[in-house]
Amino acid sequence: MPHNKSTILALSSDYDTRMFFFDQIKRKDVNLLVPQTRELALHLLSISYISLIIIDRNLEDCTGLELIQEIKQS
Repeated sequence: MPHNKSTILALSSDYDTRMFFFDQIKRKDVNLLVPQTRELALHLLSISYISLIIIDRNLEDCTGLELIQEIKQS
C-alpha cells in the first residue's frame, strides 16, 4: 500500500520562523509548504490537500485572521 505524506502549510512573515518550521518538520515524514504571500498560500490550498495550516498572526500582506476568514469563504 503506498504511503502518502501529510502536507503542512506554514505561514510566517519572519524568515527565522519559517526556517525553524522547515528545520523541525523536514525530519518528519511530511511535506512542508512555506509560501511567503497570501496569494501563493491560497493557490497552494486550491491545488493541494493540506493536513494542517500554521498561520502567524501578522503576515507580510495581510493578517492571519484575514487569511483564515478568506480560507473559510473559499
